[in-house]
Amino acid sequence: MDRNILLAGAFIVLGLTACSITLPDSSYDTGSKMQENNDNINVVTTMLPSLEGIEEATWEKTHLGSGAGLIPGPTDCQYQGYITLDRDVARNYKDSYEWIDSVPEVELETLENRDVKWKYSPEFTKDYVPGYYYGKLWFNPNDNTILFFVRTT
Repeated sequence: MDRNILLAGAFIVLGLTACSITLPDSSYDTGSKMQENNDNINVVTTMLPSLEGIEEATWEKTHLGSGAGLIPGPTDCQYQGYITLDRDVARNYKDSYEWIDSVPEVELETLENRDVKWKYSPEFTKDYVPGYYYGKLWFNPNDNTILFFVRTT
């Protein structure tokens, strides 16, 4: 009988302990975003090391996930923005790939959307977005601009 009372007490303590564990604040739900903007060209040249002729870059970075992970580790990020290319390099890219008209799958949060006709080439994206990233590149040959989307997951 004493043993049953001890076991019952242990279950009550365990139950109260489990109920007192709090979940992360709802403001840290998966998908909440922390953003930053930048024009640091080094980030883009590091992320897309084979892409030549980068003269300017403007991008936004979004931290994905909850931000309140219980297990420490790297943070997954999404980068998207614009790259301005050297005119001769842009002409070479235009002539070296088969481009199709495309509507970019990018929703810029803080950068201004440019109302231009974008072109897409799966081969171009495959050649210039490293395999350890997920991403896409769209090209506007009229103003030598690339719209990029890269996720570091």
